[in-house]
Amino acid sequence: MLGKPDERPYRVAKAPYVKVLISNNSDQPIKVRVVDPYYQNRPRLFKNGVLVPYRPNIAELVRKKDADPEFVRFGRFLSLSAYSSIDLPEVDLNDWYSPLEPGSYRLVNRYRLDINGPWTADSAPLLFEVVDKH
Repeated sequence: MLGKPDERPYRVAKAPYVKVLISNNSDQPIKVRVVDPYYQNRPRLFKNGVLVPYRPNIAELVRKKDADPEFVRFGRFLSLSAYSSIDLPEVDLNDWYSPLEPGSYRLVNRYRLDINGPWTADSAPLLFEVVDKH
């Protein structure tokens, strides 16, 4: 799910899975290590402008993985050619957050390309609206 500034928010009945796409805008190939999603992703979800906290167990897990990255499971490397993009594993917001109440949401994500690596800039915002299932 990609959001563009001029588009209306997606309408969903529950928290969506979010596709993670990484782009290499340089003229050099790069390697991206795919590791533990709770170490590598930092979604930030806002409802009506207020940050939604992670589930308590996920907040603790993220804190531990940040403090001790040697316990992060190592994954595979992906090669990303110059001026290209690649899909990475999805982020399931149902894992990160308690069930979402109806309302308007804005999601951004940051990503680490490697263990102890820097965070990427915030992703483009994804706007969605959780609607009542009834």
